[in-house]
This record gives sequence, C-alpha cells and structure tokens, in this order.
Amino acid sequence: MKGNFKIMENQQANNSSLSTILDVAAVVGAIGGSVASVVTQQVAFAAIPLSASIVLNVVNRRQMMTQTIATQQATQNAIGHFEQLSQQQISTLQNSVSELSQYQQEYLSQLDRQIQGQQTSFEALSERLGSVSEQVADLQKSSANLTKETQQLQEDTQSLQSHHQEMEAIVMQIREMQEISQKMVNNPNSAEFYFNRGLSHERIGDKNRAIDDYASAIRLDPNFAPAYHHRGILSNEIGHRKKAIDDLRKASQLYFGQGDIENYEVTKELSKNLYELRSPGMKGQEKVKTLSSNTLLVGGLFS
Repeated sequence: MKGNFKIMENQQANNSSLSTILDVAAVVGAIGGSVASVVTQQVAFAAIPLSASIVLNVVNRRQMMTQTIATQQATQNAIGHFEQLSQQQISTLQNSVSELSQYQQEYLSQLDRQIQGQQTSFEALSERLGSVSEQVADLQKSSANLTKETQQLQEDTQSLQSHHQEMEAIVMQIREMQEISQKMVNNPNSAEFYFNRGLSHERIGDKNRAIDDYASAIRLDPNFAPAYHHRGILSNEIGHRKKAIDDLRKASQLYFGQGDIENYEVTKELSKNLYELRSPGMKGQEKVKTLSSNTLLVGGLFS
C-alpha cells in the first residue's frame, strides 16, 4: 500500500518537472521571437515563437490531463486495494473476536460447571460434617453414660468387695465359734470360752446369743468384768436400759477392784449417761477393753 502511494508521488513529481520545462521553453521561444522581430524588423519572427508556445502549452495541458487521469486511476486503485486489505483485516479481526468470544463462553461454562461441582461437593461435605457432628455428640453422650456406668460399677465393686470382706470376717467368726464350741465339749465350765464365743456372736450381729454366752460366763465366773461390760452394752442396744445400767455399774466396780482404771472410767461414764437417759456415744464403746484384740463392727447383718 505504501509502495503505490510512493509511485503516485514520483509520477506527480515527474509530470510537474516536464510541465515546468515546457513552460520555460515556451517563454524562452516567445522572448527569442520578439528579439528577432525587433532586430530584423519583421513581424513573422515574433509570430513563430508565439505559435510554438501555444502548441507547447496545448500539448502540456493534454499531457497533464492524461497524467491527472492516470493519477486518479492509480489513487482509486490504491484506495480499492486499501479497502480490500482493510476488509480482510476487519474480517480477520471479527473472526478473532468471534473465536475469543466462543472461547470465553466455553471457559465461563467450564468455570460454571466447576463451581457447581464444588458447590455440590461442599454441600455433601457439610452434610457429612453435620452427620459426623451428630455422631460425635452421640459418642460424647455415650462416653458420659459409660463414665457414669463405670463409676457405678466401681462403687458396686467396692461395695461387693466390702461385703465380701464382711462375709469372710463372718465366716472366720463362725469358724472360731465352732472351734470354741468343740473346746467347750471338753471344758464346759470355762467362763473364758463362753465369753469368747459371745464376742464372736457380737461381731456378727447376733446380740441375743452373745448376751446368753456372756450370762453363762458370768454364771461360771461372777467376777468376769468384761462379760458384764459387753452384756450391758448389748442390753442397752436391745432396749433393756435398767439391766444395762446394772451390768455397767457392776463392771465398773470390778474394773476398779482389778486396777483397770481406764475401763473403770469408761463403764462409769456409760452407766451415768444411761442413768441420765442420754446416749452413751461411741467414744466410751471404743475404749472398752476385751479379751480379744480384734472387734468387728458388723452388727445388723443377721438381724
């Protein structure tokens, strides 16, 4: 395109130069003819250059018209070529824009599908997370229940162990009573055997049999202070307060006579409390000395 415009510019420059040369030649010819007519005194010499100048001017004008037409044709051809190139470029640009728009639509569609897929995945994940949260809550609730049940089981186990220990102690006391009873066959007049068997009855909660054995020990040995002491305590527990006061006072006298001041003070305080219709309390009972070094507090198991 630029080459066509360059050719047109060169042609216009050449035409302009040629026209200038012809014009100059016509002027020079006219001047020469005028000079010649003056010198020769003949008018014909002046007419010749003028005619030649007219002819040259006509020729020049025709040539300029031809060149102008050619230039216009070249310009129209160049404009047509330019329009053709422009149309091709516009068409190419439109195709590129169309392809770009199509690619953009496809990309947006693909992006939409990805977003929808991610949204679906997110919803599924949220639903699964909610289900997991519910399961965690259920597990926490189950764990709390299990912890409570475990604590209850531990308490039950401790209770069973305690009960088992109590049962073992009772079995041991029963065995001791059996052994004492066998010894009493050979020595039925031993106050100590009756007292020890009474202690075993007392430890397993059999108060009435314990009182009977303590009475047998007192019958065999009227000065057996611990027998009065324990019979007085059990008599008070079964509601025989007057008999309990009598036994405790007797025990107190015997303890004092035997020099057992500690148990003397204990039985004296117990008898005083019973006499004043007050509870003897555990302190006095804990201080009671017996012939046995181990006393089991298992009352009520056989009541």
